[in-house]
Amino acid sequence: MRVRDHPGRLWRDEDFADWYPSDGHPGLPPAQLATVCVLQLLLGLSDRQAADAVRCRIDFKYALAMELDDPGFHHSVPADFRDRLTEDGRAGRLLDLALPRLKEAGLVRERTTQRTDSTTLAPALLLKDRVPHLAFGAMGGEGQPQSQVAMVTRMVDFGYDVQQAIEAPLRLMGRTWGTPSRNLTSEGRIGDEIVRELKRRGQPVQPVTGWDDNTGHAQAIRVDQRHGFYEGGADPRGDGAALGY
Repeated sequence: MRVRDHPGRLWRDEDFADWYPSDGHPGLPPAQLATVCVLQLLLGLSDRQAADAVRCRIDFKYALAMELDDPGFHHSVPADFRDRLTEDGRAGRLLDLALPRLKEAGLVRERTTQRTDSTTLAPALLLKDRVPHLAFGAMGGEGQPQSQVAMVTRMVDFGYDVQQAIEAPLRLMGRTWGTPSRNLTSEGRIGDEIVRELKRRGQPVQPVTGWDDNTGHAQAIRVDQRHGFYEGGADPRGDGAALGY
């Protein structure tokens, strides 16, 4: 609401001038649609829920500078806007426009000292076209980067869903939990043929159980920007669950 009250606003329709053709039927104000996308992400709304909120909720109408009797838009409109958003680095340019305006409104402070906790967890955020696509983290001492890379590779290169990528067998190379080693620690679900071939090539292999929490455990949430939903996964090697409502 404080962004709405500031005369500079977050975005202006002229910021989107090159997104649309100059002729044809007038479209919905793109600055409003961009703000709707932000509200969707913050509140976890589907496209249909967002369209209903724009039509029925007074706080949405105020944030979007709409008249109370404005009928809003069809729920398919945000998906089309997000398609345009992913082209030619547009999402990054919108962020570059918004940050100085937020600072001018006093809503974002200049860089200051930040607090961090001491948990041995490596959180990460994967962007797709400069838009958040995957939020994930892994426990597992020095093996955290290895298990994270394995999880992302399975999803990006091999088409695994989030839960499949987390549950797939893990193998960790070298030092783990502070113990120096040249061994490849390998969960028992990795095939015997692979283990034999690694040993034949001179790589020491340390087999562990099929589901071993010493190899770490991960959690992840993938954001489907096009369809407006979240896909979560939790690691059966540890305590946790992926829940939605």
